[in-house]
Amino acid sequence: MQKIIQNLQNKRHDYYTKILKEIDDYVYRDKRYNLSFSIAVVYAEDESVIDTIKLQDEIRKTDKIIKLSNNLLCIVYDITTNTTFVKSAENSNKTLQEIHCKKNFFISVAESREFNGNYLEMTNNLFARLEYAITNKLYNTVIYEDYII
Repeated sequence: MQKIIQNLQNKRHDYYTKILKEIDDYVYRDKRYNLSFSIAVVYAEDESVIDTIKLQDEIRKTDKIIKLSNNLLCIVYDITTNTTFVKSAENSNKTLQEIHCKKNFFISVAESREFNGNYLEMTNNLFARLEYAITNKLYNTVIYEDYII
């Protein structure tokens, strides 16, 4: 597990850069129209779990999948609230479990309102939550709060 976390940390800047570039439209709508969004990040040890085509069929057309690597992807959920963002991630969690019932993965989620327009902090917390899930072997469980380790 330590190797996975070290790999995520080594490439974190590249991941942030790609995520922040890809969420431009969501950031604009958040700032202009006060329409919050959320981001889930999924890491799977078995890269076959990261099937963006099947997953895209299960999310809304306004949501977006960002493939960061063979083992890592983000799902951006458009127009979520502080109560619906967890449900959106849980739905994706369930879909991934149905598609790959015997495969383990890790998933964390963060909502834009929680970070008051600081999207870099949002992605930092998103990856910190993912690392928490990996460290504590919380397979197939949506992590959406910060934990004290």
